[in-house]
Amino acid sequence: PSSMKNTLSAIYDRGMIGAFHDWCEPFSTYPRTYDLLHADHLFSHYKNRGEGCLLEDIMLEMDRVIRPQGFIIIRDEDSVTLRIRDLASKFLWEVTSHSVENKENKAETVLLCRKNFWAIV
Repeated sequence: PSSMKNTLSAIYDRGMIGAFHDWCEPFSTYPRTYDLLHADHLFSHYKNRGEGCLLEDIMLEMDRVIRPQGFIIIRDEDSVTLRIRDLASKFLWEVTSHSVENKENKAETVLLCRKNFWAIV
């Protein structure tokens, strides 16, 4: 998010492209543009922003910009990841949950979501 610490240099050093963005606003891009989104505590950062910036709104915008078969990596609080797991099927996302250690050596849940390819038959 644009209101958090600037980490773009680490992204650019790895040969990737990154951008600052306020996820309460539509992202200025064509639909189905990105192969990968990484959300590190993004949802908990925005959880008290109110109408137009609900967890569902952010997931909908992510679904719009990620291509079919694209991945979304979500690392957040357990309460947030549980809610995302419940909602993911409504967006036709496949979700796998992984437990990893964070910087403080505490267990943390990471969700690996993959947007399914679908077609109207």
